[in-house]
Amino acid sequence: MIRFLALLFSVLLFFTACDDNAYDGTGLKSGSTATPLDGNVFEALQTQILLPNVEQNIQEGELLLAHLKVLHDTVDSVNLLKTQTQFKIFMRSWKRVESVYIIKDYDNEMITVRDYNDVFHTHTVDAIPNSLRQFMNSDSNDSSALSEIVKNINALELIFYGEESNESVILESLQEKSARRVMVAEFIVEKMLERAGLMRVWYAGHKEFYSDDEASVDSLLNLLIDSSNKLSEWRIGDAAGLTNQYKDDLDYKRLEYYKSHLSLESVIAILESHKEVMDSDDYLDFGDFALAHNAESETIYTRETLSSALSLARSLSRELETSVASSEVKELYEALRKLHFAYYESLINALDLTAKIIEADGD
Repeated sequence: MIRFLALLFSVLLFFTACDDNAYDGTGLKSGSTATPLDGNVFEALQTQILLPNVEQNIQEGELLLAHLKVLHDTVDSVNLLKTQTQFKIFMRSWKRVESVYIIKDYDNEMITVRDYNDVFHTHTVDAIPNSLRQFMNSDSNDSSALSEIVKNINALELIFYGEESNESVILESLQEKSARRVMVAEFIVEKMLERAGLMRVWYAGHKEFYSDDEASVDSLLNLLIDSSNKLSEWRIGDAAGLTNQYKDDLDYKRLEYYKSHLSLESVIAILESHKEVMDSDDYLDFGDFALAHNAESETIYTRETLSSALSLARSLSRELETSVASSEVKELYEALRKLHFAYYESLINALDLTAKIIEADGD
């Protein structure tokens, strides 16, 4: 009799819980055991992650500009190394901004602000070298006459590292025509800082991203899907001969930062930005939102997959440029594809969304 009463009590509790947790569009879906969110996830993402990342990028850009001014006065190996070191820091901070750029879904005028800063995989490989060479061969000292194709981080890499050139060749090129290339680099950084300033203003003053949960989920998750696909296909697979387009045709020069050998640093920075969004140690994040909306197992799986990919990238013993044929790089490629499909199939289905068409190969 006691067992029967206990069983009856448990059944009554179950149906009461189902009724209390019925999904009303803002709280928990039916059957969820997650704790309701204490705050707006998307506001937290914008104010505590996306905005600070832009501000950090501006700070690193200003430091790079300061190094360039010193390099302009004295072009030597010491100042070149300091500039290259700060470029690496600046690039990593930019990747964290670029990879989770939600503004494009809310402000059409801000789409090109990001795209002008970074032209990886969107222009021919000769576009930047040809435009820079054309300006260097001209008599103009007006940097504003530079083609738009040169006003980005990819051109900075070429100026600071040449075509994987040795130090003496780079120094010689920087000394030409009264350090004209350094002047160009200063102008490029100033333009990038100007665009980052527009991003900072947007993140600080606009509320669109956190005013509509449904639109926010759609925008953010599709962004993560697109970013993860480009991580595996563009930033690893193409160079390692693992994509449909370049099957068994390896070429490390397809890597994002092959001139500086910083391609792995870019991959790690992008994965770190995903972790901030999906599994932050300090703030409410998108993973918390998914947990509270009946996607517990899918969120745990996605977080574990992301953590595994990031750990693997950090553990690589060699830079990508010298190891595209290795089993380690192939393993990283597979880990990144697994992350992509964790977003693309598992999480998106759990949240009842439809993925937008992805541009990169391998969909």
